[in-house]
Amino acid sequence: KQMGYPVVYVSRSDGTITVTQERFLLNPLPSGEEMAPSPYDYVWIIPFDYITSTKSSSTKELISHRQDTFTLSSSDGFIKANVKQNGFYRVNYDLQNWQAIINHLKQSPDSNVLSPVDRAGVIDDAFALSSAGLINITVALDMSLYLRNERDYVPWSASITWLYILSDRLSLTEIYGKYQRYVSYLLNDTITRYHFDMTDLSHLETFLQTEVLQAGWRFGNEDIGNTASSMFRNWMTNADQPIPPNLRVVVYPAAIACGGEEEWEFLWQRYLNTSDPYEKILCLFGLSHSNEPWILSRYLEYSLYRVRSQDTLYVIRKVSENVQGRYLAWNFFRDNWSPLFEKYGGGSFSFARLIRTLTKSFSTEWELQEVDMFFAEHQDAGSGTLAVEQAKETIRGNIFWLKTNMEVVNNWFDENIPV
Repeated sequence: KQMGYPVVYVSRSDGTITVTQERFLLNPLPSGEEMAPSPYDYVWIIPFDYITSTKSSSTKELISHRQDTFTLSSSDGFIKANVKQNGFYRVNYDLQNWQAIINHLKQSPDSNVLSPVDRAGVIDDAFALSSAGLINITVALDMSLYLRNERDYVPWSASITWLYILSDRLSLTEIYGKYQRYVSYLLNDTITRYHFDMTDLSHLETFLQTEVLQAGWRFGNEDIGNTASSMFRNWMTNADQPIPPNLRVVVYPAAIACGGEEEWEFLWQRYLNTSDPYEKILCLFGLSHSNEPWILSRYLEYSLYRVRSQDTLYVIRKVSENVQGRYLAWNFFRDNWSPLFEKYGGGSFSFARLIRTLTKSFSTEWELQEVDMFFAEHQDAGSGTLAVEQAKETIRGNIFWLKTNMEVVNNWFDENIPV
């Protein structure tokens, strides 16, 4: 009966802890717009728990008011609330506590004080809160520097998700080169530790290897691209040397991006001939990473009549996530609105997802105006109607983020990342 979920602000003073809750909005409301009324005034009953740097057993309290105050179980060190992320809420802290958490992570990231899930939680909260304008982006960036020494999959997975989001926002700005150096600086030691030739890994280590290699290639690691291309070419000439299954999600896109039409055609034939549904998806994913606009344009045309009908929207989405294909996919979507809407717009959740994906990287007033104008002409978006409003909200959020943070982020890169 109440939309959304809360952010809990935690502060402490004189042996007490004060928690204040409000509704969390990832993108600030447009000027003059107010939240829809709630019968509960956006106050939740929250099972609140926390640990401190000196007390690893959790202290549990129940929050049921806009603001509650408790006696602090241990006043030393930092507080980490929402232990192991069991609650569905975000947590914000005073700057002193954020800094204490950051210092701890930089000094001893793998200590027993913060579990991998808790480390993932604080970095996810830091980036989400900075995206919402509730804390300075430098808090999240300062915290991210500890990742150079992180060796667990869960914190890396949470971090890489946000690194991709920031990449989408910055990819067409003049500071993107600095951003690539920043991400490479975070990743390089972990990439070396989990390179292609690492075997006999645990289940989570295999996931981590895939995540960091994929991110490393995306952010400019040439060694990953060269190795992936070599593995792919060997496979092309020797069918007895297939790509290891867990590395295909890295090798396919990297080899297609580094290669040309020959590599693309080889993987396209693989898509057509394989009967394995998961392998088909991996092929489609890899094919979307070409750096040749004409190949991407042809691929978009193929999506209408040469792939399985359930794969059509997936292809368009994945091409749009390639910087080279971002506007190709958006224009293709607009040019082919009628057949796409007729086939998928009536009740397909994937149609709504397509609209959100096509526009998630837009970050200028001009792009917002384009989206507004197109959907003003196509007001019946069927199952994508809500997604249209969500897309506009995301674009406004991106515009706000860049206006608020671009100069700050640029200065932070200059001060913290080796050239």
